[in-house]
Amino acid sequence: MMSEARHSFETVAESRRDAQAELTDLFRSRTELECIVEDLRAANQNAGGRREDYEAAPEQIEQKIAEKEASLEELILEWERQKVRESTEKRRLDEASAKLNLLFGKQGRASKFRTKAERDAFLRHEITVPLSLHTRPARNRRSKRRIRS
Repeated sequence: MMSEARHSFETVAESRRDAQAELTDLFRSRTELECIVEDLRAANQNAGGRREDYEAAPEQIEQKIAEKEASLEELILEWERQKVRESTEKRRLDEASAKLNLLFGKQGRASKFRTKAERDAFLRHEITVPLSLHTRPARNRRSKRRIRS
């Protein structure tokens, strides 16, 4: 009996040690799992902030696009106004250049001739020379036809 009791006591003691070791392992596993859960919660909170940033990013991009498009429209309108202004100024410059050339031409003719009669004679000659050059080829053709006939 005593040996049975001892044997039974040793078996119970052995079972107790095994249970204690298993309990220690379970505590260790539970602690590790709690740490993992805590890390995942922290990562989720950090990711949650990023998620909100990522979800807000398309809205921010669309808003920036709208701002840039509005700015571009203003620039296009200003560019068109400047283009019209440039063409107006260019036309005015061309008109002023033409008037200036006319005045220089008059000034040159005025200093070139001593009298109105000299000027008129020169101008008549200038007018008749281009006319004679223009009619000369026609005269040549008529002359050739007469010779052939």
